[in-house]
Amino acid sequence: RARRNQSPKPWIGIRANAGVDRGRAAFSFVNETGGNIRLGWSTADATLELGMDGKSFGFGGTGTKSHNGNYDKWGQTYGKGDVCTALLDLDKHSIMYMVNDHLIPGDAFSIPKYLWGQAFFPHVLVKEATF
Repeated sequence: RARRNQSPKPWIGIRANAGVDRGRAAFSFVNETGGNIRLGWSTADATLELGMDGKSFGFGGTGTKSHNGNYDKWGQTYGKGDVCTALLDLDKHSIMYMVNDHLIPGDAFSIPKYLWGQAFFPHVLVKEATF
């Protein structure tokens, strides 16, 4: 009798190939199917597991932000049908987020000095979701 694979589904990370090294930028997505999505910004040499190293910053649908493998409750949850936007301000060295065109108050992240001057790339991490 065949057994079904009971292992958890993997997270899959994607990063844009064009980055931003000055000024401000933003990108958005629509969560089409629900599931888990984390979006944010990373440097070119960050791991594809967004928010798990010191060179990437993520915000997930569970209302949790992540950086350097640390998770903190922040903002609000989002899910199926919601539009989430990641905002980058390299003049102020900050990262902010919007859900359904509403800015979540306060900066999610202050970019540390050791990353100033580097290019940041739009980055998404998904599990059982499409956008």
